[in-house]
Amino acid sequence: MTTATLDAEGVVQRQVDAYNARDIDAFADLFADDVEVYDFPNTLIVKGKKVFRQRYAERFLHNPDLHAEIHRRFAAGRYVVDFETPRGAQFGDAPAVAIYEVADGLITKVWFIREARI
Repeated sequence: MTTATLDAEGVVQRQVDAYNARDIDAFADLFADDVEVYDFPNTLIVKGKKVFRQRYAERFLHNPDLHAEIHRRFAAGRYVVDFETPRGAQFGDAPAVAIYEVADGLITKVWFIREARI
């Protein structure tokens, strides 16, 4: 595994850990200021860290049972793919795929494929 892959996986794991702890500061700190989040393949749902942080702060506040269960992870270079089940009231335990792009130690883009077969 390359150093870039190991670094990208570490960043993604830290954001999963912060997400599961509902620690908005630790979570948001792992995303770039110009982060973009998409519904796969190209429907932009969040742009910019300020909007990103607000969206997830609200989610953490209103979902005390929020948790992402990672089933499998694949990584190549700066990309990490998680097969996961996000748990919590708003998700209904629907499987998903999250694709992360990591650069300079921060997540720059995320694509979600909802209700994926995992």
